[in-house]
Amino acid sequence: MFNKKTIIIVGAGASKDFGLPTGAEVYSKLLREEVNSISNDYHPDRDIFSGSFSAFLAFANEYTLQQQLSEFIQAVKNDGTANSIDLFADFYPEFTEISKLYSTWSILGSMYEKKKPKHTSRGYDVHFDQSYLSPSKIWLNGVIPPTYDRPEKDNWISALLRKHLDNVNPISEVRDNNLTIVTFNYDTIIENFLTQSIRKIPKFKDSAKQLMPKVLHVYGAFNELQDYPRSQDILRHAENISYIHDNDEENTETLTDIKNEISQAECIFIVGFDAAIQNSDKINLSESRAHKFALNYDGNIGLNNRLADVGVPSENIMTGSLPKACSESFFDQGDRLTKPAIYSLNNL
Repeated sequence: MFNKKTIIIVGAGASKDFGLPTGAEVYSKLLREEVNSISNDYHPDRDIFSGSFSAFLAFANEYTLQQQLSEFIQAVKNDGTANSIDLFADFYPEFTEISKLYSTWSILGSMYEKKKPKHTSRGYDVHFDQSYLSPSKIWLNGVIPPTYDRPEKDNWISALLRKHLDNVNPISEVRDNNLTIVTFNYDTIIENFLTQSIRKIPKFKDSAKQLMPKVLHVYGAFNELQDYPRSQDILRHAENISYIHDNDEENTETLTDIKNEISQAECIFIVGFDAAIQNSDKINLSESRAHKFALNYDGNIGLNNRLADVGVPSENIMTGSLPKACSESFFDQGDRLTKPAIYSLNNL
């Protein structure tokens, strides 16, 4: 178990292991969008992700956004500055609403699997289920059930959970939950995976709730995903997210909670997070005096510099993939610390 108050800061790179796109990949997909005609055999509530965004808007009865779509796509293709959809929305605030809906539609589309079932009265059908939590996809009558306990390969959340539950007495030590996760992602993969996994372990069946780490979303989350989502569900999820430059008034309570957790942390691990100054400043990351460790997948120099700006010493930056980092005990580094952190940007 983590013996020091620990925070894991998670960015889009950490969700790529589960097949979800980064902000840059969502934007790249948007650049390929066209304002298409709508096929007569496209059924909105049976196949809302495989068609074009134009078709989705039409079947969602979003006429105002549908009329704006051509201008939106043209503006995206003409822009030569933005490299992510939220940055584009900051440059072009009149497209914020449709940008959020596109982000939601695109990300959720990657969280559901679709397949032609073996038995159907029609020639073609599509089913969706929340199977994204495991690399293992097992089909039963055309529907993919979650298979949390049979992954084909290890993942970083499994490694984090093993560390979190290591040497835990389910009765006497359950109150010592030192782990908090702060995520910049909209998906709820982390809490869903942890909840399902802890509940499956007999040793912790009576203390699963207490052992569940706190998971805080900086920009909102796609909560309560449906097994068979409809177009109106996508619209509802889009209303629950925010972008980096949005007004923080509606999310004040969560941000205050995050900042309090950051200020009290003894160890902070950064994974899949690009440490953009706007995001780092939003959670007061540079002000924390915690020991900080980070993963830089490909050794990007720019990311190393940004990590240094928020107080991560160069010797605490590991290069490589998340699975590799987990195999090399990335989350165990705080156990070897005996002194409080002495570096802070305010003291440099």
